[in-house]
Amino acid sequence: LRCTDGVARWVVPVSLSLGELPWLSAGAVPDPIGDVRGGYDFDLRQVRYRSNGTILEIELTSAAPFNPAGLFIEAWGSSAGAPWAYFQLVSQSGSATLRGYSAITGFARISTPAFRVVDDRTVRFEIATADMGLVLREVKFGFAAGFCGTGSYYCDHFPDGWGDPYQAGLNTFQWVTMSW
Repeated sequence: LRCTDGVARWVVPVSLSLGELPWLSAGAVPDPIGDVRGGYDFDLRQVRYRSNGTILEIELTSAAPFNPAGLFIEAWGSSAGAPWAYFQLVSQSGSATLRGYSAITGFARISTPAFRVVDDRTVRFEIATADMGLVLREVKFGFAAGFCGTGSYYCDHFPDGWGDPYQAGLNTFQWVTMSW
């Protein structure tokens, strides 16, 4: 699908899924190509998701091929009525961890979601929705790739500019909503 908004043009892949749930795009516009900092090789481009009500699958695509050995992905999320103020999803060294955060109790490990490298540009998380304690069939997330340190904690964001929980705070209004 070729799209334009009068300022920019982009291509949105469309797939026809037969016999399985379709992938839904998180966010209307892909992340700009080449905006990754610090020479990090995972240049966040697109996030897709799907859920059968039991498992939430989240797929992140890089604009360029990446080295799985050095991959670092971190996402922050929230869902109204959930037992946690925030969720933190982290993938490092080939495995993933989902934690919950509360101002009262701090961080608590929730689960170890399935994580896999699909190809040289794509990774996928599989999270059991029951582990998240969701009241609604909806969650919002902001995604980040790479650690670039002081001044710009993450090397890339999806969507752009959603924040830095460690230095500058979070802009949760920019997170993408995933509902099923």
